[in-house]
Amino acid sequence: MHTRQYPCPGGTYTTSNSLTAASQCTQCDAGYYCPEGSYRMRDCPPGFACPLGTASYLDKPCPAGKYRSAPRGKDPSTDCSECPAGHYCLT
Repeated sequence: MHTRQYPCPGGTYTTSNSLTAASQCTQCDAGYYCPEGSYRMRDCPPGFACPLGTASYLDKPCPAGKYRSAPRGKDPSTDCSECPAGHYCLT
């Protein structure tokens, strides 16, 4: 008999290889992202913010006129800073 394995959905992860349902996956913390099939959380890169349960960091870039130089941003409205005077910041 063959067993089928199903990866955790995006925004969740697991370190276990014996899950029987997606509900057993752990939600990805804010400041991290978890693509489908993740076995660990990944740091949200600079320039982006990753709220709780983020599958792709590309979903929440800092808006135009703002930036983030450190990893693990959680909310683009509070974790992205105003672009310094004399500079411009694209999305």
